[in-house]
Amino acid sequence: MAKGDGRPSLDLIGAYGWSVRQPANFLESDFSKWNIGVSLKIPVFDGFRTAGKVAQARAEKSKVTQDRIALENQIRLEAKEAVDRLRVAAKVLQVAGLNVGQARQALDMTEANYRLGAADSVDVLVAQAALNQAESNRNEALYTHAIARAGLRYVMARDVVDPMTPGGQSQAPTSGPEARQD
Repeated sequence: MAKGDGRPSLDLIGAYGWSVRQPANFLESDFSKWNIGVSLKIPVFDGFRTAGKVAQARAEKSKVTQDRIALENQIRLEAKEAVDRLRVAAKVLQVAGLNVGQARQALDMTEANYRLGAADSVDVLVAQAALNQAESNRNEALYTHAIARAGLRYVMARDVVDPMTPGGQSQAPTSGPEARQD
């Protein structure tokens, strides 16, 4: 469009109406008037205004292209970070589950030793505290995993509160009034 200002243009102009001095003559056909004209404009020199507009339009187009590329890269980075956060959270959750199992096994062994007289009550309390800490760490890992999963679903433009199984399959009902479509 900016280049069009520097090119010749041909315009056809037409008008039809009434030209009266007294309102009573307004709808008289004797006072109807029409005209038609043709206008040719050939730009000779506009002080480089058109060239400036063309350069400005090209710069704006380039800026829009760069903004689009930057937005695509930002979305790609957010998606990669969300996947990475979910992978880390899954590994932390797996390790926390193993720690709970080990702490439970250590508590069972300490309680057996206590019954046999090989450990005292302080050892049992320490083992119980270790189990409580391991369960607390697992609960925190579950929370972090749920947040990471919701973040990934958000980046994927999915419902962040849709219940998901560990394998990634939705637990939403497949029939009945509760069934939904993604």
